[in-house]
Amino acid sequence: MTTSSGRIDIHGQRGVCDTSRGIAVDRSMPAVLAGRMLYSSWTTFCDRLDEALEPANKLKKCTVFYFIFAGSLAVAMIIFGFIAFGDYTSASSGMPFFFVAFLLVFLGGFASVCFSAAATRKMSEGMRKVCDDASAMHPDISFHVRYEHYIWGSRRDRNVSTTNYIEVYVSNNASAAAPIVQGYVAPSAPALSAVAVAEPDIDVESGKKTPAERMGDLDQMRGLLSDDEYQAKRAEILSDV
Repeated sequence: MTTSSGRIDIHGQRGVCDTSRGIAVDRSMPAVLAGRMLYSSWTTFCDRLDEALEPANKLKKCTVFYFIFAGSLAVAMIIFGFIAFGDYTSASSGMPFFFVAFLLVFLGGFASVCFSAAATRKMSEGMRKVCDDASAMHPDISFHVRYEHYIWGSRRDRNVSTTNYIEVYVSNNASAAAPIVQGYVAPSAPALSAVAVAEPDIDVESGKKTPAERMGDLDQMRGLLSDDEYQAKRAEILSDV
C-alpha cells in the first residue's frame, strides 16, 4: 500500500508583535485531499483547529501586553532614577519604588512563563484531538501534529523558536476511491440470484424436443421445483416414450 502526504500550515506563529493577524490554520485544502474529503468536512476540520489554536492567540496578546508593561516600567524607573538620585536627600525615599518595580517585573515574567506553558500544552492537546477525530472519521486519511524549529543568531548567541503544522497522509489503495460522507457508508444493492438455464437443443426436423432433452431440461430445473412437481413432470415425460 502506497501513501501520499501533504502539509497544512498554521499562520501567525512567528510574529509575536503582530497582533493584527491571529494564529489560524491555512484553509487551502491540500491537493492530496481532493476527492477524498468533502469540502464541508474540511471546513469543520479547520474551524475546530482554529478553536484549538485560541489559547495561542491569548498567549500572543498577553506576551505583547507584558512587553509593553515591562518596557513602560523600565522607562519609569530610569526617569525616576535620574530625578531621585540627583537629590541625595530623596535617594533613600526612592528605594521602595525600585523594589516594587523590580518585584512587579519578576512576578509578571514568572506568570508569563507559567501561562505560556499551560497555553502551549492546551493548544497541543486540542490540535491532537482534532486530528485524531478527523482521522477516525476518514479511515484512509490520517492527520498528525508536527513541530518545526527555527534557529537564528550568531554561533555564541543562538535563538530557537518552535512552530506547528499539520501533516496529512492519504492511502492510495483501491478501496479509497470514493470519499466517506460524514462517516456514513451507503449500503450496497442486494445481489439478484439467477438460475442459469442451458439453451435447449431442438430437433429441427420435427420441431419438437425429444424425451431425453426434456428430461435434461427437467433435471436442470429441479432446484426450482418441489419433489411432487418434479415427479409429476418426470412421469409425464416418460409417458411419451
